[in-house]
Amino acid sequence: MHSRYYPKDSDGKTYIIEDRASYYVARGLSSQLGPVTHKTNYRELEKVISIWIVSEGVPGRLQNTVSRYRMEKHDIVGTAEIEKKYYDKMEVIVIRRGEDGKEIAPIFEYLDAVFSSDIETIDKFTPASANPEIAKEVAEMPGMSQAILEKGKTEAIVESIKNLMANMKWTIEQAMDALSIPSEQRTMYAGMVNKK
Repeated sequence: MHSRYYPKDSDGKTYIIEDRASYYVARGLSSQLGPVTHKTNYRELEKVISIWIVSEGVPGRLQNTVSRYRMEKHDIVGTAEIEKKYYDKMEVIVIRRGEDGKEIAPIFEYLDAVFSSDIETIDKFTPASANPEIAKEVAEMPGMSQAILEKGKTEAIVESIKNLMANMKWTIEQAMDALSIPSEQRTMYAGMVNKK
């Protein structure tokens, strides 16, 4: 899962999530083998499927869509009867959430329920409340949602500090004073501002 559809790479430029997903499945496939030696066994390669759920920054025209990317065979000259299992080794599924997705397809209603820990709605799709393990995982979801929320807040505070420093010509301390950042968190935020 990734929160943004157009994340930033190390030099601050954005890229589309499909680029990253393609890399991950290729890496997942290559990691199944050691260094290419006489002991490498390509027959043991298993298909790699990577599923990405994106909730933020999805353009309107792409919201509430699901796409599947996979390897396929297209004969150019003649017909080669090759079983699909020999070449279909990588697959990416990108689920792009948006507003009112549950009106479009059940997958979006289910994901909304998972991310909001709505066990009654989840039960419509899978018997979560009847399975203690699933019920426990659903109960722990608010912790995950909270962690995502906290990460978003932290990033917003870092951006606010940087904006105040740039626009008001303030020092980092003045910016943190204006934002009422507690003293025990200032070292962390200073490190994050200086890193970006």
